[in-house]
Amino acid sequence: MADQQEKETRGYHNNQEIIQLEGPTETAPLVIEASESIGNNMAASGDESKVQLENKTQNISTGSNGSFGPPPQYEPHAQYKLYPIRYLMLVALMVLNLSNGIMWLSYSPVPSLTASYYGVGLSEVDWFSNSYFIASLIVGFFSIFVLDVFGLRTAVIIGTVCNLLGAVLRYLSTIDPIICSDSKAGFITAIIGQVITAFAQPFFLYAPAKLANTWFGAKERGLCTDLASVANPLGIAVAQIVSPYIVTDVQKLPTMLWVYIIPAGVGALLSFSFIYRSSPPIPPTASGDTPNLPFVKGLKSAFKNVNFWVLLTTYGVGAGVFNAVLIIIPQYVCPYGYSNKAAGLWGSLLIIFGVIGATLSGLLISRTRLYKEIGMICLSCTILTLIGFVEVSTIEHIPVALAVLLSVTGFFAIGFLPVAMELGVEVTFPAAEATSSGLLWSSAQIFGFLFVTVGQLISPVIDSNTLSYNECQVSLPNSNETMSLCDGRRSNYTLTDNAKPQNWTNCGLLLVGMATFAFLVFVLFFRRDYKRTQYEEKIKNGEAGTNNN
Repeated sequence: MADQQEKETRGYHNNQEIIQLEGPTETAPLVIEASESIGNNMAASGDESKVQLENKTQNISTGSNGSFGPPPQYEPHAQYKLYPIRYLMLVALMVLNLSNGIMWLSYSPVPSLTASYYGVGLSEVDWFSNSYFIASLIVGFFSIFVLDVFGLRTAVIIGTVCNLLGAVLRYLSTIDPIICSDSKAGFITAIIGQVITAFAQPFFLYAPAKLANTWFGAKERGLCTDLASVANPLGIAVAQIVSPYIVTDVQKLPTMLWVYIIPAGVGALLSFSFIYRSSPPIPPTASGDTPNLPFVKGLKSAFKNVNFWVLLTTYGVGAGVFNAVLIIIPQYVCPYGYSNKAAGLWGSLLIIFGVIGATLSGLLISRTRLYKEIGMICLSCTILTLIGFVEVSTIEHIPVALAVLLSVTGFFAIGFLPVAMELGVEVTFPAAEATSSGLLWSSAQIFGFLFVTVGQLISPVIDSNTLSYNECQVSLPNSNETMSLCDGRRSNYTLTDNAKPQNWTNCGLLLVGMATFAFLVFVLFFRRDYKRTQYEEKIKNGEAGTNNN
């Protein structure tokens, strides 16, 4: 029996899900209590309810031989446990990310009416979305610090308060004393509210990997990270579809703003109710039981890790390409006869199919742990479909083909999201999860901003006289075309901020080139050094307790 191959068997005893290893006698079983009441202390002693590890594992210290592990005095728990509350915590984080995504681009689908309502130009309306890029960079490292040092609950609560407070301030910008003043007090109030909601984004985006590693089992982490992360782009899709249907004229803008308070309020209720602690009394896995490196040491460890730099470049460039495509779709296709409504629908399909792709990839990596293989498939297929979009986007009257190409692009592009988030934790272990995920998201936002900015510079202006499709000429409604506000005490400004259309083909080629660059960097330089998985295997096989002396 000593050389019998270990295998995993499942059984149930006293309403507890028991997972144990059959094999050599020195390898002890693990107990996962799946149905015990939440928040209870460790159950009373007894051979039938818990099985102790026969050999206490010792520390695997970091050394010249490449080994890794927790601090020297660390000793793992004798058993691991999954709490049902983890699913409600996941739902709460998903709703928060969804609501924050909605508020990010809630104004973008109705720019002309927004400009007319607040009495500003289109360039000023753009700051409602640009504020998210800037705010995320400002508070990005702070949110990583809070997640690492103070834990999941503190970070989520800070984000929740900012998210709800900002949503309320945006609506208050439309009340009579503010919007009806002679100054631009309404616009300033709305921008302040938007910036506050932007401050919440890093806390929500960086939290999924922390939640997955702290509360979920090894085979659930990929799906948990995926569902919580893709909720944010799903919120963007909701805003692109819903906003134009609510804001049919200037006076409907306040309606849109109070409607978007609802998901923020629901997210706040769920977070305060279910995210009541940062970590469970008994951890779910060996890696979840491992103390993380201190914040500064975690950052230094990540930046010294060549594998993480490869991942940071790959994900930052790849996600930046996706963000740029999502932003420029209306301007890209408009000169060729496609309306903004059609472009908005394609942008929604890009995200919706991306959510499906991310869900499937999250399931696959949770079950197979073939991170690099699945990542290469996602990146290569993204490049192929993006090339197809650039080639056919200049052809008129083929909306179905463009819709299909963008849907498939989203499926594989966002499908890489859970792969990258999980790989970040794997290669930087035992650094805190928020460190890797926060740096990855920051990299994506930086590259996305750069690609859009450079794309505008290299895209030549199209002579509007040669266009047969006038919708590309953006002009704001004048006071005769829109309703007056404040019972006639404040009339809409007459705005003539015309924007000339551009040929975005050069930008499209740039994005294809950068996506190809990200793929090559990943294939050639990323090594399959999965430190978290290796550590869990050592604990599982009893090797961590082996003394090398």
